[in-house]
Amino acid sequence: MKRTLLPLNALRVFDAAARHLSFTRAADELAVTPAAVGQQIRALEDLLGVVLFRRTPKGLELTDEATAGLEALRTGFLHFEDAVRAMQAGQSSHVYTIAAPRDVFAAWLAPRLAEFRKLNPEVRFSLVGDEAADIRGKPRGVKATLQEIWDAIREMPHAMRQLAVMKLFQWFAMACYWQYVSLSIAKGIFNTADPTTAAFREAMLVNGQAGAFSNAIACVSALA
Repeated sequence: MKRTLLPLNALRVFDAAARHLSFTRAADELAVTPAAVGQQIRALEDLLGVVLFRRTPKGLELTDEATAGLEALRTGFLHFEDAVRAMQAGQSSHVYTIAAPRDVFAAWLAPRLAEFRKLNPEVRFSLVGDEAADIRGKPRGVKATLQEIWDAIREMPHAMRQLAVMKLFQWFAMACYWQYVSLSIAKGIFNTADPTTAAFREAMLVNGQAGAFSNAIACVSALA
């Protein structure tokens, strides 16, 4: 039998608004704005073709149509919750994550897990390799490090290679900037290009202050 597509989110909003008889308190419960609650209620009323709330001098009141379906709606939500818990219980209580070095898993753990599975067929395992053990098992030294870097570059997606080229030019531009910015400040602001003058040293100080300010802004932005 074809089932009706239910507006579950709007019904959840209606349930909260009906319990509180307040769009504002329902919005607080659902972590949305009162305007969003009002929009959901109006959309639900349009879909059902009935009015669900009446505004009175004392506040909101449920209409007879809303009251007629409220108990069944709440019972339905409880059934939804029971169904979700049942689906989760069917797997989560018998699933275990195991981390072990690959050589330990192959030589010792695998046959014991196989025997355990025979006695406990409902149990499932999620195996995670021990990354630290894998790293310790890799060769060390300058040659191995350079080989890893080369392998990473060779396996890098094309888009990331293009980004790497862009970053290379960005770093070169920044190097040029820091190489010549003091001279540019000295010429443009202090009218000197002589590094032995007090004015040039003042230009270098201004450059350092600008760099410190830029770094401070970057740090605050990263932590914000």
